[in-house]
Amino acid sequence: MLLKVTHVYYSYTLGKGILLNDITLILLGAGSASRFHLPPKKQWLWIEDTPLWLKVADDFQSIYQFETTMIVSSRDDINIMSNFANYRFIEGGDSRQKSLKNALDSVKTPYVLVSDIARCCLDKEMIKRVN
Repeated sequence: MLLKVTHVYYSYTLGKGILLNDITLILLGAGSASRFHLPPKKQWLWIEDTPLWLKVADDFQSIYQFETTMIVSSRDDINIMSNFANYRFIEGGDSRQKSLKNALDSVKTPYVLVSDIARCCLDKEMIKRVN
């Protein structure tokens, strides 16, 4: 299903014929994790020697080479995250919708795939079916 959002198409599932290098991956993680009830934000939990946000981004990239991978997070987190990887970092807004809009304003591809940094258990087969 494709939904038009401003100047790009936001996709939950993509039909046949769309090249993944025509897709920007947006990973949302600008929230404060207030429902998590633990000192670190979820994105800063570690799996072995890798922070969760980086594991999720790298896992997506290991499945497909997206044109661009954007990590949406808080300014403070971006200052730290940028020391770990060369993904494109976008400052989030004061709501999930504003955070997504901030990222969409920087998208140059015709399609985007949006996920959440805290969703670390990727269904690789489902993502492969995107194409």
